[in-house]
Amino acid sequence: MSEERMTILKMLQEGKITVEEATRLIEAVERPGENPRMLDAPKPPAIPAAVQPTKAALERAGAKDLDLGRLTELKMHGVTPAFIRAFKDLGLDDLSTSDLVEMRIHGITPSFVLQFRNAGFNPSVGELVEMKIHGVSTDFYGQMQALGLGNLSIGQMVEMKMHGVTPAFMTEMQAAGFDATLDELIELRIHNVTPEFYDEAQRMGFEDLSIEQLVEMRVHGVTPEFMQQMEALGLADLTLDRLV
Repeated sequence: MSEERMTILKMLQEGKITVEEATRLIEAVERPGENPRMLDAPKPPAIPAAVQPTKAALERAGAKDLDLGRLTELKMHGVTPAFIRAFKDLGLDDLSTSDLVEMRIHGITPSFVLQFRNAGFNPSVGELVEMKIHGVSTDFYGQMQALGLGNLSIGQMVEMKMHGVTPAFMTEMQAAGFDATLDELIELRIHNVTPEFYDEAQRMGFEDLSIEQLVEMRVHGVTPEFMQQMEALGLADLTLDRLV
């Protein structure tokens, strides 16, 4: 590594110049035929310090192990000292560069963290990101509690969101007479077992079907049309076991 490049990196580590200035100076050093005045005082940054924080400012806020790559990544995603301090005030003071970037990318705010803490959760960074990606909110949690699903874990709520188990779906299934567990609700949603499908099964002559039987019918494509086709072939006494 050239002496000039080492000088630039040292100035960056000491917070004397910004990442943008360091990049510009390194490019100038490596450009053939030019000999920039490397030790001249750097020009004022084009972007205000509050927007383009220095390494020293980020470290004072709590950022750790900042090399040029991590510093550039924080800058690219708009991670500022204020952003870091806001989470540090909530006790999240051991966040890695990856944690900070993930939280910034997915729009995780101190308010979002506090909402779940007030609801009785203590989510990790990974759980916060998962909830944000899949749209899990404290409103969703409250609605599910009101429908009888209490003590849900973050993982369960994420799974419900992933498979489309919504308050509306639960309300429909309860109105149709289903008393399903969470796992059963997810299974019903995955296989598109609806109150309408349940009504169809009853019209086919199948009553008092269990959730497992309804799912099995969906898996094997047992519909009124399928049953009519089997009857047209001369098959009689079509029980559910024979159809599936």
